[in-house]
Amino acid sequence: MSQRLGVVPTVGSLRRTILTDMTTREHHDTMLSETETSDILRRYELITAYGAPEPVVVDGVVFDLRCELDTEVWRPVSPLGFYGNLAALRGPRIAFPWTPDDWREAMQKEGELIEARAGSTVRIAMVTTANLATTFKDFEVPEGRERKLAYISVFSPDGSLKLAEPPLLILAETATAIQITMGNHAAAYRGLVAKLERETGLADLESMLDEPVEHWTKPQGPMTPAYGEALFALKDAISDGDEHAYAGFGYLMARAEAEAQLLEPASRERQAEIYRTRGTAARRRQSRTRTERLRDYAKLIQSENRSISLGACARAVAAIVAKDSTWKLSSDPKWISKHIKELFEIKQGTAQLEYKPGSQRTQGS
Repeated sequence: MSQRLGVVPTVGSLRRTILTDMTTREHHDTMLSETETSDILRRYELITAYGAPEPVVVDGVVFDLRCELDTEVWRPVSPLGFYGNLAALRGPRIAFPWTPDDWREAMQKEGELIEARAGSTVRIAMVTTANLATTFKDFEVPEGRERKLAYISVFSPDGSLKLAEPPLLILAETATAIQITMGNHAAAYRGLVAKLERETGLADLESMLDEPVEHWTKPQGPMTPAYGEALFALKDAISDGDEHAYAGFGYLMARAEAEAQLLEPASRERQAEIYRTRGTAARRRQSRTRTERLRDYAKLIQSENRSISLGACARAVAAIVAKDSTWKLSSDPKWISKHIKELFEIKQGTAQLEYKPGSQRTQGS
């Protein structure tokens, strides 16, 4: 019993466990013992107590774990009432009537141990939010970047009220990276399945994939190729019990998530670049329109003197616009030369490079 309570199964896996055990025992003309049946049912009640709309009574202990969290998204790392390494590290030190003596001793070494005897009521007193430090936090979905800490109170039959330490760690079901870091690979797998269910719009994928393809429900909305490949890899894993297919499923889900996360910002950047290019072109057109008069003056000056240099032409244009009361821009020759430079070309063969009037093709006339 102590080993079985240390596992964190899903409700579906518990049901399958019961049916598998009963089928196996029937084959040998035996049935589950009363103790084994009670253990399995207790595990089921402890899992479903979190998220239940009403208090749940387990072996005389009342579990009132109602809170404002979306319990379909946020799940305890280890259900309250379970014991084992994960529960000891990520849950409050509370001993229940079914807690083995060795685990009581182990928890007492870490700090105060609160007894939740039959007749006690266990409640979530408050929930706080904290940032979640993971290696891949920048690539996590928003809920995968934070954690919830549920502080558990124990109201005993004698009227005493105590707050257990440490708080119960609650993570988003899809926080795959931190689950793997914690060694909770079963939860990480369930998180990946939950992500695929969200992408496909299909509920209870594992049960559906165990059926022939012709009985499958059609996904809601389009899927990327990577998510589609992940779906069929999961089917092979479930149908054939192929552990290599499970590895392929994990790889394809990681690839699909990376593609989805990189595609969106890349698309935004591409759209932003289009807007920047349009804005730059508009500013250039506006600037060119405002300075077109300078080039018109320069062309007239070039028509009178085909050997005039860029600098001399700029000074001549500056002298003209200085007398033009409607000209509102600069009359500095250096600034003007930048805007009429396109009308000139570099002439080779002299002691130094010189800008001379260009051909009519160069001037665009």
